[in-house]
Amino acid sequence: MREPLRERLFDLGLWLLLCVPVLLKSDPDDGGSWTGVAVGVALLGGCVAAGRRWPLVPVAVVVAASLASAPELFTASYSLALIAFGHLAGRRQERTRAALWLFGAVAAAGLLLTVVTHASLGQWFTLLLTLALAVVAPWLIGRYMRQYDRLVRSGWELADRMEREQAAVADRERLRERSRIAGDMHDSSATTWP
Repeated sequence: MREPLRERLFDLGLWLLLCVPVLLKSDPDDGGSWTGVAVGVALLGGCVAAGRRWPLVPVAVVVAASLASAPELFTASYSLALIAFGHLAGRRQERTRAALWLFGAVAAAGLLLTVVTHASLGQWFTLLLTLALAVVAPWLIGRYMRQYDRLVRSGWELADRMEREQAAVADRERLRERSRIAGDMHDSSATTWP
């Protein structure tokens, strides 16, 4: 299967999987609304589409949607999306500085939201815990997997290069041995001819 087709199928499967909690927890029969379902499904679709090019955008959008739903950042509708996009951002993001700024901004925004709404600091600690467990930990696992894949790839490249160098050394040794044998034969034929 070609790589772009595989990526599209993965993105489609991811979008469908992430839509399930939104569909279940935003059910109009349980106090949700069809507008909330439509917005959540469209939001997740846009996040999946943007995630390959800009890995931190889906994290920021889903965090904002979660904060809009619950100041503690923990919502049943978007928790799976937080984990998935956090992991994928760790896998796809080359540099870490932007992610660290995003995590710090979310913590600061949560503190500001807590102060503005006159909520208890416990709510902010819940936000920090949710951020750490649902976003930062999957992001770190994604970073680890990215580094591991890079290490494995460079190990195979090194083994391939060493194998080619070893074959080149063996070829040079064969040529040297042939030259030596040819020289010995020439010397022995020169001594046998009067």
